[in-house]
Amino acid sequence: MMKYLLLLLVALLTFQANAASDSSGKVKEVYSNQEGALALKLDSPFSEGAVQECPQYNGFAGVAPTADPILKSMLLAAFSTQKRVKLVINGCNGNWLNIQSIFVYEN
Repeated sequence: MMKYLLLLLVALLTFQANAASDSSGKVKEVYSNQEGALALKLDSPFSEGAVQECPQYNGFAGVAPTADPILKSMLLAAFSTQKRVKLVINGCNGNWLNIQSIFVYEN
């Protein structure tokens, strides 16, 4: 049941995105700070469309400290289990690509 709810959430967030781009891969590096921001790098390059949305892009994609904890939990779970992810990127979050939503695949 939870799996279907997560799929529905991802679908709804994806449809709301105007200029969103997808990027897929495994999370290879994670950064966090005491304010609650979380950023990551994938084992494959972020899509060209995502990179073009953020001129000051520094190699990371991330979420703001105010992002919902479920989003942060899914990112950390994907890193610790080395599951493949599909990230929906929409614009910038400072120097990071802004992660709008995540889908975690079974390997």
